[in-house]
Amino acid sequence: DRVKSHLNSSLTTRLVFRYQGSVPLNTHIRRGSDIDLLVIHDDFFVYDTTGSKAQSYTGGFDGLASMIKLRKDCEESLESRYYAATVDISGAKSIALSGGSFKRKIDVVPANWYDTYKYQQYNQEYFRDIQVLDKTVPESVKNSPFMFMHEINMKDLRVDGGAKKVIRMLKNVKNDSSYNIELSTYDITSLVWHMPDELLTVKPYMELSLLANTQDYLNYLYHRESHAKALMTPDNSRRILNEPAKWDGLQRLSYEIDALSKSVYEEIVPFPSDSSFDTVRKRLLMEAV
Repeated sequence: DRVKSHLNSSLTTRLVFRYQGSVPLNTHIRRGSDIDLLVIHDDFFVYDTTGSKAQSYTGGFDGLASMIKLRKDCEESLESRYYAATVDISGAKSIALSGGSFKRKIDVVPANWYDTYKYQQYNQEYFRDIQVLDKTVPESVKNSPFMFMHEINMKDLRVDGGAKKVIRMLKNVKNDSSYNIELSTYDITSLVWHMPDELLTVKPYMELSLLANTQDYLNYLYHRESHAKALMTPDNSRRILNEPAKWDGLQRLSYEIDALSKSVYEEIVPFPSDSSFDTVRKRLLMEAV
């Protein structure tokens, strides 16, 4: 909030602010969750020219030049105000604040509105996109953070909170792993979004079955490479596993969940065996229904 207040008072551009990512979704974990702050230029917007309101819009702004200026103004203002912290302006799309009085890393992301066809029709913010400036080109890149968050929230409502529990579990497993698992939070969240609802809907006292169901789901993807690589993100912007390293990351995450399942089982059963492990898993899965 203090970063928002500072930028709002120090810049002459009219701004609005939104959060994206794990924090507003409530899928953040104690370690490893940054805060993504969208700093949205509110003096202009771009729009889909095929939309129902396109004819009523008027131009007049050089959008790219305005965004380049906003990025530069944000950099100078943040460097001046937070001199005791690390203000990293080298990022293509964001300014990273860390250290000093910041308990968590904050990514400040300058952007502008993009009014999609559906936003013009329904006037719901989750249909509204943004364009993020990539200063290295420079160019504006369209993004759909509000649709992404809406889809995850709707999924979680359908499964009584199971989706976000699994997302947090997988993020913790990734962070604790000795492997370098090349899956971002965005990738992990997108994979869970594709998980069948029945695997995520469990009784409150049977949450361990979420672990067994997640193990089965990741193994399913592991043995169906072409299917896994075809899965799209919730906002339909790209394939989730769009790089070879991400397929490797999925395999390693699956190995880690297998190991965690075995470890949990050994805590439950005093004298473990392979047959009793299968029995415990089957009981967890049956009682979850």
